[in-house]
Amino acid sequence: MDINSSNKGATNSPLPLHPFFNQSSNPATLTDCLDAIDRANAVIELINSLELGEQNGGLNERALFGYYWVNSLVQSALTFVNVRLNELQLDSYQQLQSRSLLTGLFQALESIDEPHQDQLLRHVAHHMGMEVSELFDTLKNISSD
Repeated sequence: MDINSSNKGATNSPLPLHPFFNQSSNPATLTDCLDAIDRANAVIELINSLELGEQNGGLNERALFGYYWVNSLVQSALTFVNVRLNELQLDSYQQLQSRSLLTGLFQALESIDEPHQDQLLRHVAHHMGMEVSELFDTLKNISSD
């Protein structure tokens, strides 16, 4: 069945899932990425165990197409895993940076007098484009995570 129907690009059925991913979460989690790496490694080991040389008759056209497809499948999975792991690392870094900034803000608030605390909070809220009450709510939500 053709993926693209005559309904102006609508699909008759959903696109097939990548066999290396459970597709349980979108985007993939760290566990999904690690599982995909394990599956890719298993396929690579399987391919490496085959005797594909000329002395064994080589590959016919159909087998060559299958080999190309498996190679493309492994490559696409590993490319996706690489991109997603980089995104996860960036997310983790940004969360760590946010927590560090909040820790610094809390320490600064504890170390200065109350009138200066209000001034600092107003300045931070203004810089973030919000009211002081919104800043307090944000700080409460972040500190409870």
